Amino acid sequence: MIPASLQQTYRHSSYPESWLPIDSELNTKCNCSASLNEGIWSRVERRVRDMADDEGELYVVTGPAFHLRPIQTMGHDRVYVPSSTWKAVYSPSKNKASAYVCKNAQQHPHCTQVTVATLIRNVGIDPFPAVSAQIKAQAWKLPAP
Repeated sequence: MIPASLQQTYRHSSYPESWLPIDSELNTKCNCSASLNEGIWSRVERRVRDMADDEGELYVVTGPAFHLRPIQTMGHDRVYVPSSTWKAVYSPSKNKASAYVCKNAQQHPHCTQVTVATLIRNVGIDPFPAVSAQIKAQAWKLPAP
């Protein structure tokens, strides 16, 4: 649930309360556009859940990226709005990793797939520090959303 102090900010914005699920126990707040959250992002999440069902074990890390300068904000509380969201996936059984990166656009959001090495260069976060640099540099074709 969004804190009461920020409810007014969301009420007068074009961004719904959106969650980027990390796992069933822990969620993190992110301002995703409704068209992203209800469209292609939900399909990305479905594909990753299907992969986990098929493979039995996946490591998944999700987060925001802030590429626009200045960083877009909303409301009088100036809540940051990410320019994109990403979901990195590592399969220990296949020893492969890759990431979806989705543009947080109000209209026609789209997603691309990148190597984990590219994700690290672009967002400055290593979602899988224990995975080798070689695996992070290799492209693994994830299911299309």
